[in-house]
Parts: sequence; C-alpha cells; structure tokens
Amino acid sequence: MLGSGDRILSLASLPKASVDERLEAAARAGFKGVTLWTDDACSLARSAGTIRAGVEAHGHEVACIEAALRWVSPDEAAEEALALAALCDGAGSQSLLACALPDRAYDTEDAIRGFETLCDGLGHGGVTVSLEFLPWSPIANLADAWRILESAGRENAGLTLDVFNWYRSGSDLDLLSTLPGHIVRSIQLCDASAKPIGELAHEAMHDRLLPGQGGADIGALLTSVKKTGARPALTIEVFNDTLMALPVDVAATRLFEALESSAAEADYPR
Repeated sequence: MLGSGDRILSLASLPKASVDERLEAAARAGFKGVTLWTDDACSLARSAGTIRAGVEAHGHEVACIEAALRWVSPDEAAEEALALAALCDGAGSQSLLACALPDRAYDTEDAIRGFETLCDGLGHGGVTVSLEFLPWSPIANLADAWRILESAGRENAGLTLDVFNWYRSGSDLDLLSTLPGHIVRSIQLCDASAKPIGELAHEAMHDRLLPGQGGADIGALLTSVKKTGARPALTIEVFNDTLMALPVDVAATRLFEALESSAAEADYPR
C-alpha cells in the first residue's frame, strides 16, 4: 500500500518507449508507484496477463487509473463505471481519476448524477473516484469541482489537485482551506511559465515545466493541503516536448529529482 512518503510517476510523462521500459526506468529513478492511462493499462494486461503482474514485475504499485471521461452523461456513467471497475481490479488500483473534456455536451446537474453513478459503481471494489478540474473544460476550477463533490456526497469521492490546472485556473487557497481534509486524494506536481503559452489544452500536453522551473507557488499549495489534514502521496506529471526527447532513464531521473526537491522545500512528509 502506497503511503504519503512514497513517490509516484504518471507514466505518460516519460518518452514513448515501451511500457516495460518506462516502468523499469521509473523504478531505477526511485519511484514506488505509477499512474496508468487506460491504453498503457490494457497493453500491460495483454503482455503480462494482468496489469498488476506487469507492474509488480518492476517493483511498482498502481496508484491510479486515468481517466473516466464519459460519466458527465448519466446514460453512459453506469457502463463506464463497470468497465473501469474491472480495469482497477485488474491493476490492484484503489483510485480512479475522473475529469470532463470540452468535446462532450455538459450540464451540471447531469454531471452530478453521473458522478454519483460512477462513484457507486467503483465503490463496491473499494475504489476512490478522484475528480480533477481542467481550466479549459466545463469543470474549470476548484469551485466547479467542489460543487460536484459536495452535491454528490459520496464517501469514495475525492479531489485531484494538479499544479498546472491549479495555477492556470487561478489559485484559490481560501476555498481550499475550507475543504474537509479527506477530500484531497491526489496531488500532481508540475510547473508552468508565468504567462500562458498558446491554447491552454495544448500547453498542458506539451509545455509544462518541471516543478521549480515556472511561476506556480507549489510550496504554498502543499502547505495549504497539509493544513487541511490531508497527506496524499505526491505524483509528478509533466508533459513537455523537450523532456519527451530525452533518453527514458534521463527523463525519469529528472522527474524524480524535481519531485523530491519540491517536497523537501515544502517539508512534505517522506
């Protein structure tokens, strides 16, 4: 079981080597857990028999499966929950990330009902559904995400705070300080330039920076999270074209070192 002192890597942050090569590079760098996008999870299931076996062969645990996307439509939420519950079970993951993309019709009340259905479908397996807001999506900031979480009222619901999304949506430390401590289930570290670079969605997938290289006050965010009583393990998720051009071991090491540096500066538990 991963704890607050373990370091987690979003495997999609590494150059496009095979899943096994990326898992091995992550282990050599010092990571104990990984988050998997569904395509990597399915690839492991095909090559290793089960996702869990493929990950454990490299000394990792799966911290989270990413991502539920169809749940904003109540008519699709149950089917998506069933498929992703099976994926989480095969990976041994206790967390599923959910977000909304701008290419789907969106209504807040429908999204609340869909999120309830998603949580109920995953709750039977003991899986937490962690909602992430994206500043270019219908759930654009902390207030939007909290409205859904509070209205749904599910015990296995939580919040993912991604530093890029936090910074670009306008940091709301005051609201964060009022949230119950158990609600913050995941923190994804990265950084961003002081001014946006082009369209936000493109910047998020190509121009994120390593923690400490941009303008986000990561220390203030981590300090505020600690004050709520939450102690989620730290994940690093940096999508950057320059990083993607490096050898996979070099990229994994840089990601681990940047995560450790940010954690140390904020006196985050190890």
